[in-house]
Amino acid sequence: MEKSMNTATGVENSPEAGTGQAVPQTPVLAFEDVTMTYGGLRVFAHFNLWLLPGRVLGVRGPSGSGKSTLLKMAAGLIPPAEGRVTLPRGPIGYVFQEPRLIPWYTALENICLAMTACGHPKAAARETAAGLLSDMGLESFENHYPRQLSGGMNQRVSIARALAVKPVLLLLDEPFTGLDPAMKSRVRDNLSRVVSDQGISVMHVTHDTRELLPQTREVVTLGQWHDPRRFGPTRYLG
Repeated sequence: MEKSMNTATGVENSPEAGTGQAVPQTPVLAFEDVTMTYGGLRVFAHFNLWLLPGRVLGVRGPSGSGKSTLLKMAAGLIPPAEGRVTLPRGPIGYVFQEPRLIPWYTALENICLAMTACGHPKAAARETAAGLLSDMGLESFENHYPRQLSGGMNQRVSIARALAVKPVLLLLDEPFTGLDPAMKSRVRDNLSRVVSDQGISVMHVTHDTRELLPQTREVVTLGQWHDPRRFGPTRYLG
């Protein structure tokens, strides 16, 4: 017998979210009738969500409710079992729960590599990377390797790397893990500024909604049955 996990979306503070009307503009990211199953455990069932340009969406839910899976599908790292995920046309920045830096590259080189892979010239990449490291309070650690940095410092390098590619969509998976309160506030403020300045669309997974960026207008809660009678067959956020 197939086991199922409650997976509907409840949306808080979302006066513009609708239930069946036409999407008002082209979404940056769209989940259409998505179902995802792992070993007989249904994580998502007929899941629908649209994220509009320049919007910041929070995602919360208990462990195992599919938050990280949602981000991986949004990044194109895994396909849904059924349905369709439409990805943005442009770079995607992804901050994982773990920094995932290349250990034999310095902090500066890790960021530059991401930029040159997206077609940015090397000289411009170094200048941008240095500026982002300074924003993250790491101006004195450009030439340090990940093993020479603390977990929180590596996480800041990871955030800088995600911003360096000038993403159309930014995916955040508990991005402030390992940061002390003062540094968390600084990084959050800098991240918020860049998101506003560049009009980046954001999907932010967190256990603590107090960490969400101030531009967040909607919070999707995973872990509840999707009842079309209550929520409608689709959700679009903007």
